[in-house]
Amino acid sequence: MRYPNRFRLMLFGRPLAPWRDSKAEAQQDALDQCLASRDAWSRTIYLTVPAWIDEAVAP
Repeated sequence: MRYPNRFRLMLFGRPLAPWRDSKAEAQQDALDQCLASRDAWSRTIYLTVPAWIDEAVAP
């Protein structure tokens, strides 16, 4: 089984950022574009409803 190793920020089915090597980098893209917020206590990142992190396995 292969695990995802490419991640990108999506909004309404369209990519907003290039593929990243880590989920943390894609989450930072969401924070930079004000499409996510970080919980002060747990440091958990919450994406807005129309945004998500797309995951893929590089060939």
